Amino acid sequence: MKPSLGLVILFACMSVASMLNAQPKTMSGFVAGAVTQENTYSVLGQPFVGTSEGNGYQVTEGIAQTQLVREEYSEAVNYSAGYDAHGFHYPMSMAVGFYHDYLYYGHGAPYHYDFVKVLNLEVVAIPCGDDVYDVDNNMYPTVAVAGYCWTKKNLMVEHYPDGVTLIPGAMVYSGNIYNNVESNLITYGRLYTWYSTVNVPEDGSAEPVPDGDGYVQGICPDGWHIPTTTEMTALLAIPLVDLRSQTLWVGVVNTNSTGFSALPAGLYKSSAERFEGLLTFTDFWTDTHPSTAAGTTIPMVYYCEEPVTIPLSPSDALSVRCVRNM
Repeated sequence: MKPSLGLVILFACMSVASMLNAQPKTMSGFVAGAVTQENTYSVLGQPFVGTSEGNGYQVTEGIAQTQLVREEYSEAVNYSAGYDAHGFHYPMSMAVGFYHDYLYYGHGAPYHYDFVKVLNLEVVAIPCGDDVYDVDNNMYPTVAVAGYCWTKKNLMVEHYPDGVTLIPGAMVYSGNIYNNVESNLITYGRLYTWYSTVNVPEDGSAEPVPDGDGYVQGICPDGWHIPTTTEMTALLAIPLVDLRSQTLWVGVVNTNSTGFSALPAGLYKSSAERFEGLLTFTDFWTDTHPSTAAGTTIPMVYYCEEPVTIPLSPSDALSVRCVRNM
């Protein structure tokens, strides 16, 4: 009788710590006599002793002396991406290295557990950490977050990557209260319209043209691109306190444990023709047109620990971070 994929999972190793530190554990009990396709159980009522190989679970009622591996996966994921597939679940905090884990499935009769999934997982270091320079020779540190390599500072560039064409929708925050343009530029970088960010005509209907790998370079340096919605979603799966800088934000204490260092750079609101939100808010463009409020930007507001969706126009100006091409 073949095992069914629809059977209930009895044991699942979900702890990275147990994978790293697990020692072999003794399992004992009784099994009923039975024969499977490639595996023979003990005679009815006879005790047995088995040993796990580091999955960290104690089996108390019995398990077949030899497990039959029916599915095995060998996969690699980028550091800080986490893993969630085939019934295995691991957090983004996994260290770089190799992991080996099991899932046991019931085989129908009581205490028969010979259907095993095996995962061989490699967590790969993302090529990240080196400084990158834009075409105007502004320097940006980089940091690996949520499985991708990001620039750690907001863009300041004034020219497109050709080094000649000025970016038309590039601005520096200047409000009635915070009007020190030079200081704002150095601290927060520039704000860009979505049109300028993805390098299409201002106030037009053109959509950005991705390269052969599906990336939109826009105003990013060569080898880098404007974040995709997939990359945005991965980033926003992290609590905002771990993404926001520890300084400058009003009314909130942040950890910035990821090193992403999001600053409260505010925005330019085109409908009001003014700059707003310095010290309280930031948002980052993705390559997706903000025709709807959802799923097109990376918003962070000081008073909320979850992303707050704010309706935006492509003529509004936001901060920009870049992601390294994979």
